[in-house]
Amino acid sequence: MLSIKNLSVDFKNTNILTNINYDFKENSIYGLLGPNGAGKTTLFKSILKVIDYSGDISSSIHNIGHLIDYPAFYSNLTCKENLDLHAKYIGVKDLNIDRLLSTVNLQEAKNKKFKNLSMGMKQRLGIAKTLIGNSSLILLDEPSNGLDPMGIKDIRNIILKEVKKEQRITIVSSHHLNELSEFTDIFVFIQNGKIVSHLKNSKNYYSLIEISEDINHLDFTSHNEYSIIRSNGNYYILADYNDLIKYYSYTSKMNLEDIYLKIMDMNIEEAYLK
Repeated sequence: MLSIKNLSVDFKNTNILTNINYDFKENSIYGLLGPNGAGKTTLFKSILKVIDYSGDISSSIHNIGHLIDYPAFYSNLTCKENLDLHAKYIGVKDLNIDRLLSTVNLQEAKNKKFKNLSMGMKQRLGIAKTLIGNSSLILLDEPSNGLDPMGIKDIRNIILKEVKKEQRITIVSSHHLNELSEFTDIFVFIQNGKIVSHLKNSKNYYSLIEISEDINHLDFTSHNEYSIIRSNGNYYILADYNDLIKYYSYTSKMNLEDIYLKIMDMNIEEAYLK
């Protein structure tokens, strides 16, 4: 598990991240969703410990694969040479380069120099790099950014077939909801440097339950199935439609039925925009 407690990042008297608390668990792909400038890349760099931050980031993870910003490779080296060099740098021996390139559909380009690759090929090579060493945590920062529809589909298939793995945590950031919904298990919504909500991905409709008061002090937020949101001065519980029974069961024990004001059904896009 990757546990983040009270994480904040300040730069030139500006709050980039503010008091983030979240536990990322194994066997899941998390979609970190938010607009440009929300703090997604800064969160990744904090996890990698390449920037200063306050708070605590703890885990038993030692090998992190990451693709942050632009894929970083030597332009005059081939795909094979770049991956082999990275494997040596992190101490991985006997790497099967051909098999690795095959997983990202680059086997035919193994002797092509990085500078001669298309943007989609560069992104796929970056993902191949994250897989070296059997990483238990993979961070992909907008891996489909700038790609055409076929390139986006290629990245999606690689994430589903090769990146998703038991005992691995995968976090993929994006500001494109529809693309993340194709492979994400759990959405984590970030805005203005704060995680404002989380929600499991579902093909069902979601229910947004307006409530009459702030109930953040209750133990709702410990579950990935639902979360509490404050928007425009109002409070809401957001959940998969099929999880509603959990609320009625939970709140009936605490005599909170009277705080419900109304229930609205919506799809994930409507919930995100709300």
